[in-house]
Amino acid sequence: MRPCAVLKCLLTVLLLSFLAGGRAKAQDDRTDTLRLTVSFQRGASVIDADFRDNGVHMREFRKAVESRLREGCVPGTVFLRGSSSPEGVSSDNDALAGLRAQALEAWLTDNFGPRFGISSREAGEGWADLARIIRTLDVPWRDAALKIIESEPVADSRENTLRGLAGGAAWNWLDANVFPDLRTASVSVCCTFSRPLPVPADTVYITQTVRDTVYVDATPLVQPAPEPAGPDFTDRRMLFALRTNVLAVPFLNLGLELPLGRRWSVGADVYYPWLWRSGHADGVDKTGSCIELMAADLELRYWFPRRNMQDGQRLLGHSIGVYGAAGHFDFERDWSGLQGEFYDVGLDYLYAAPIFRGRMHLEAELGLGYIWSTARPYDCFEPGGIIYHRKGVTQNTTWVGPTRVQLSLVFPIYTRRKGGER
Repeated sequence: MRPCAVLKCLLTVLLLSFLAGGRAKAQDDRTDTLRLTVSFQRGASVIDADFRDNGVHMREFRKAVESRLREGCVPGTVFLRGSSSPEGVSSDNDALAGLRAQALEAWLTDNFGPRFGISSREAGEGWADLARIIRTLDVPWRDAALKIIESEPVADSRENTLRGLAGGAAWNWLDANVFPDLRTASVSVCCTFSRPLPVPADTVYITQTVRDTVYVDATPLVQPAPEPAGPDFTDRRMLFALRTNVLAVPFLNLGLELPLGRRWSVGADVYYPWLWRSGHADGVDKTGSCIELMAADLELRYWFPRRNMQDGQRLLGHSIGVYGAAGHFDFERDWSGLQGEFYDVGLDYLYAAPIFRGRMHLEAELGLGYIWSTARPYDCFEPGGIIYHRKGVTQNTTWVGPTRVQLSLVFPIYTRRKGGER
């Protein structure tokens, strides 16, 4: 091969290498770290959106994550940490810190699905954080407290020694001013952004060469759109919920349930179904058939604890209740019927699940109880005519067993908080 041909080949290879390297660098790679810390009350492991502006911080973190996802963020390293203050037995505190980390992990899963795979976890008493905070204090016992924390290897002994420092004044001050900052769970998410830079008009990216033919890759880099997230309940408070039992003529019965704190609720239902055949007139149709029922019930319900329950997501999950009901009925067929009253008391189990992305609930309920009823037989001889009770005749009935079956649609009513205030 002639020297000029060799030189031409070398220049071609160098040019291709330069252009290929330009393509590898023709994107903007940067990282960003998002952090969220939620606080817990003493001994608690359930996230309370009302406590120490947790709801505000969670709402801001969610908005920041969704904004990054829209920009094409790829979640990378996710570090989850649970912490507890040092008072009490260290093994119990370590377990409590782990439960707090699990509560925050459940919140992440509920809000973002499987996008965030936890890379590393840590849970335990916050002695390192306590030492870091004490170093910033201007108190007479600061150095002595740091010496106790750094020299005593056993956590429970370290706590006992620290309790006696300055006659107990140091521990009392820390309990009021520092320990609340140690009862936390936190997560940090490292996001990586990869976006193509604008391509100059005179730039060609060479991706493949075959002899003297050049192929240009003009396929744009498209980031998949993030999955739509469900409603944000961190800044909502449930006022009450309306419901109707679809097994008992929907919307001819109506219920109201009020949350009482995070574990209890009280509810009431009214039933007023009137069932009749065509040709019904004044309660009795031409064939002498009629069903009328007026009833009401009251219930007190306990809801079992749920991990990561936001304040706007009450009245969900498993619960048990005690109820009482009373009503009047009029059942007639072939011109003979019964009029009477009934009374019902019992215990029930209820499970409620969110539907339509949490905007409604579906409740399934089964109750076991005791019914007592008294009825007076009567006869009627013309449509809408006078009824004639059979003098001195009553029918008393009792029943022990299933007395309550409901499949209800529930419509929660919310109000928004102002700035996440308690």
